[in-house]
Amino acid sequence: MAGFWQSRFDDLEDLLKRMDQ
Repeated sequence: MAGFWQSRFDDLEDLLKRMDQ
């Protein structure tokens, strides 16, 4: 379960980084 949320947060972080650019 923890791995699932970890990948979710990674995707979110990636999205935020792209929007920030």
